[in-house]
Amino acid sequence: MAEARQRWSKFLDLLRRRRKYRGFTGLRVFELHPGGHGLHVHVLTGCYLFVSDVRSLWLSCGGGRIHVLPVPKNRAGKYLKKRGRPVCFKAVRMWARFGEFLDCRVRDIRIESDWTRTYAALRAVLGCTFTARSWWERRQAVANVERGRVWWFGIIPPLSGWHNLFANAEVC
Repeated sequence: MAEARQRWSKFLDLLRRRRKYRGFTGLRVFELHPGGHGLHVHVLTGCYLFVSDVRSLWLSCGGGRIHVLPVPKNRAGKYLKKRGRPVCFKAVRMWARFGEFLDCRVRDIRIESDWTRTYAALRAVLGCTFTARSWWERRQAVANVERGRVWWFGIIPPLSGWHNLFANAEVC
């Protein structure tokens, strides 16, 4: 892994020495080949690069084959959403920005959907009663509301007293 990072850094350094690529920015993602027999690097950038320039520089840094494809904007996020971190990637940044690439922290990304709105509404109304529950119970409560059922922390609400649950809610 350290060798791959060194090759990548050397490649970026050599590329930026060329006048036409000084403003080269983007996102780099390390990934294992299927089957775990090698490492490859995905690069997402909005800059136009001449493939012949990139190939010659990458080969001079000890890199291998280069395959270039345009990636539609709606598919670019798939490189960040990959699940399962191989053991060899422990404590290694699998993806990183380079150059003056504008980015944000993953925790700053907010997804708007019916599910997230329902979750936020239950959290606002119930306060600690909701947030103190396990993830599975909170998830089940949201699913119950989305299905038009009485909200409850489980699949089946209790037989009596469910209408008083809102009265006992605490605000945190």
